[in-house]
Amino acid sequence: MGKATALQRLNNRWRATPEWYTPAWLLQRIADFYGGTYYDPCPASQGVVAESGLFGDWKGKRVYCNPPYGRGIEPWIIKAATDPAREVILLVPAYTDTKWFAPLFAYDLCFIKGRVYFEVMGKKGEHPAPHPSVLVYRGRRHRQFADAFSDLGPIMRTYRSKRDAQPHLLEVSAEPVA
Repeated sequence: MGKATALQRLNNRWRATPEWYTPAWLLQRIADFYGGTYYDPCPASQGVVAESGLFGDWKGKRVYCNPPYGRGIEPWIIKAATDPAREVILLVPAYTDTKWFAPLFAYDLCFIKGRVYFEVMGKKGEHPAPHPSVLVYRGRRHRQFADAFSDLGPIMRTYRSKRDAQPHLLEVSAEPVA
């Protein structure tokens, strides 16, 4: 079996369920960062249908969200970026080339080294994700976030000083120089 076939089978195995439960060690790290308590709009359901936190109120809350992966992730990204939550930490696939990921570049990003081992509904033990993962932080405690999670991977933040003053690629004249 070639590498491409093995990877395809691995990815198909993960598509069977959007529920990838955050490992306990990472939940503890997030609780420590938030001072003990936080709101999780996507708690591990273990297959029980519950009200979606996507439609709940995040206003003023410290939120940790590991949204359902797959095609349904975009509304969660929009909610995390626009809801008046006090602070938000997302755990998402590091698919930096996707449309839904683009708004996340405005926030602090911790690109986790290696693969996160998730608990998967209906399977014993922890299983590695077939993709890299990133923690996204939206809040004001940038230095504290970096201090709390930098051992997991590099922390990146986009700075926009003088960016608007720079010409955009499409604004540069295509006229040949004489």
